[in-house]
Amino acid sequence: MAPLDWSSAVASGSECPEDCKYEGLYVSVSDRAWRDKNTTMKVYRDVVDKLCAREKCNTERLAAEVKRSQVRVSELEKKLSEQRHPILRPDMQPTDPSSTTGKAATCSATGSGSESSFSSQACDQQLQDEDMSRLEAKIDFLQKQHPQVPAPSTADLPKSSQDIENLKETARQALAHKDFKKASEYLSDALQLLEFVPEALHDLSWELWQRATLSANRALAWIKQEQWEAAEEDCNATLRTISTHISKANEVKVAAFYRRCVARHKRGQHDEAFQDVEQGLRIFPCRQDLLKLKAQVCQAMESSVEQIKARMLKEVGRMIAEGTSAAARKRALRCWKLEWHPDKNANKVAKEVFQFLPHVEELLLGQPEHT
Repeated sequence: MAPLDWSSAVASGSECPEDCKYEGLYVSVSDRAWRDKNTTMKVYRDVVDKLCAREKCNTERLAAEVKRSQVRVSELEKKLSEQRHPILRPDMQPTDPSSTTGKAATCSATGSGSESSFSSQACDQQLQDEDMSRLEAKIDFLQKQHPQVPAPSTADLPKSSQDIENLKETARQALAHKDFKKASEYLSDALQLLEFVPEALHDLSWELWQRATLSANRALAWIKQEQWEAAEEDCNATLRTISTHISKANEVKVAAFYRRCVARHKRGQHDEAFQDVEQGLRIFPCRQDLLKLKAQVCQAMESSVEQIKARMLKEVGRMIAEGTSAAARKRALRCWKLEWHPDKNANKVAKEVFQFLPHVEELLLGQPEHT
């Protein structure tokens, strides 16, 4: 029997075949365990493990292929350079251009063979150029399809953790000189090359700590460039790494909370920013920078609440002036209650706006309907 797709077999309620196909992998499942929850979860775990192993093999294979392509490109570039700038031997010295006898002697010596030699060299050079173009296109394709494969610019890979520390120090100096773009580039290089450091292969905690600190520092560089979304993503990566694998890293954790709060505050996500600064203050309650940032976020939240209230009152005034029917007014009020209900929006702004709605209801429904 041909193997059935996992999802289609479950949906149709058919009996499980001997093998079940999922993403090109085959997992053996017995008929009796077809609808058993524990066995089903085990099958999914096996599938995920096999997918991860296959992806790892593909990454290693593609990395090796990119490296071979780089070597081939460098060889072709060297050959082309030698052809364009040949080193003349003593017997190949050019004759004096002013000597007509030298020209005639040269022409008579070469004869028709020079034309065939020239055409052969031109053909070889054209083939090599085409070969180089194909290799470069192949490298570009591999990089686009698999971004995790190291780029050709990372040929000189670090040999120890000292290389990572040097990149961090260079980025720190760039931050000190307010060259934030260079700092983000150095930190990105350090993150990209981290997986090639031998210490990262044998010490998982060291690699995760480096990844967390590098992401937190790059978030600062993004903030200085007003790249709020990128800064928030790096802070998320830092907090995810620390909360999952690293304990007693309060300084880095608070720095990530602070920077993510700044990024969210600048993007107008004041409630999420307030939650970040509150989490930072739970760790260090007396930090002045956190207290100052909290005051700024609270002020922005109050301004946001006042703007929402003003828009509501303006809409109420419009409906009263136009003599909107009572049914339309009730419908608008019901939509506002659903939009700002605390069960739907568990944040401070929604809570204050929802508490303001009884006043809006009094204004909206207390007015007589125009006839």
